[in-house]
Amino acid sequence: MDNLKKITFLEEDYFEIARESMVSAQLIPFGVNHPGLLKAFLAIPREMFLEEPDRQIAYAEFLKTSPLRGFFLPPHFLGRLLQEATLDGQGKALIIGGGEGYSAAILSSLMSIVFLLETHQHLIMRAETHMKTLGIDNVFPVAGCLEQGLPGNASYDLILIEGAVEEIPTAVLNQVAIGGVLLTFLRHHATVKEAVSLRRVKGGWKEKIIFQGNVPVLQAFAVE
Repeated sequence: MDNLKKITFLEEDYFEIARESMVSAQLIPFGVNHPGLLKAFLAIPREMFLEEPDRQIAYAEFLKTSPLRGFFLPPHFLGRLLQEATLDGQGKALIIGGGEGYSAAILSSLMSIVFLLETHQHLIMRAETHMKTLGIDNVFPVAGCLEQGLPGNASYDLILIEGAVEEIPTAVLNQVAIGGVLLTFLRHHATVKEAVSLRRVKGGWKEKIIFQGNVPVLQAFAVE
């Protein structure tokens, strides 16, 4: 029993050090400097949202795979995207294709309410379990079609499509509140995807290219 406790403590120490290293070596050098966002990345155990074989490399920079969603955004990509939103604890967010809910957990302390839209019931159940374990009560996983968004709870101050898209459906764009922002990766051709923010203003949109990153296209947002 004592040996088991020792192993558990060593794992906890390892992951805590890994989170600190992720923030100092990945997020901050990539331009992520929002204090609340950095605090959230330090607090949320990224390894919890990965299957056992991948947990030891949860804090590496490259994409991780997940059995159903297929990939897991690098932390510096996610952080730099989220920093484009107004993170003052007051807004309402929708995360589309957020897997088991890591990004939703990150946002839980920065938005008043977060909806997580997924197509797979298994991912919904896993996300609910993670939120309960972490004591998070303002994240609500919902099953549905990604390309339709979640109109019943619109409008949103932040919509994050957690993957690349070839086009953004009008139905999803219409769910962004005036002054709100949609964040995703736009695919221009096979090897180039740009992280973009689309901020809704009266009479239209303001687009900002944030960085380039090779992120897989979500099938729901692929042009056939």
